Amino acid sequence: QRRITLTSSSAGELNGLPAYRAQGEAYSNRGKVYFWLALVQASPDTVYYVGAASSDNSAAIQNQADGMLSSFKLLPN
Repeated sequence: QRRITLTSSSAGELNGLPAYRAQGEAYSNRGKVYFWLALVQASPDTVYYVGAASSDNSAAIQNQADGMLSSFKLLPN
């Protein structure tokens, strides 16, 4: 039996683009995995998914995951 629990979620912006962020826990047959996810809408038909996962949920890991998700930047062609 697989389960996913969201511990927080919010809509907003990420570097000026509409975004949705979520974090939570996923349970597998190998134990609990913590995840952080950002969905960024770059255009009406393009959505980018940026994510991080870890078996550890320490403050240092949470800060690293948040920093990685916040660093998303869409560069012009």
